[in-house]
Amino acid sequence: MLRLFLYISLIILSLTTVSAAETLTATVKSGDCAAYNRHHPAPDVAFQPGVGAQGKRVAPADLPGNDMPGLVPTEIHFDIQVNPLLYGKPAGATTSKFANTQATVGHVDVDLKTGQASLNGRPLTAGQDQALRDACRK
Repeated sequence: MLRLFLYISLIILSLTTVSAAETLTATVKSGDCAAYNRHHPAPDVAFQPGVGAQGKRVAPADLPGNDMPGLVPTEIHFDIQVNPLLYGKPAGATTSKFANTQATVGHVDVDLKTGQASLNGRPLTAGQDQALRDACRK
């Protein structure tokens, strides 16, 4: 029975096409967006490390013994998953028995030091990268 269900699901999925007029929506968790959209201050900001508000030198905030290596990750990784039973259906549509069915369709890696993101091991183009950043800002 399960095998029959899988065959039927694959056939339905293969027959389902998305026209150019239709758009697919992907959702990224807000935590992943927050890590992806790093703040880059303008070069003319008032803050200067090691300099106080009156322009005098001050002790740095990162004193010896104050670091915790590995506390903040240098990379984040997450999967893009879809429910193949809901593919091509309007947002909010559900299937009762298999509402939590998920198929991984891609894997995203983000280097937090450089801000470079890749999908399935291939770096995003500048346009794709900007589209993802714009979507995360909404």
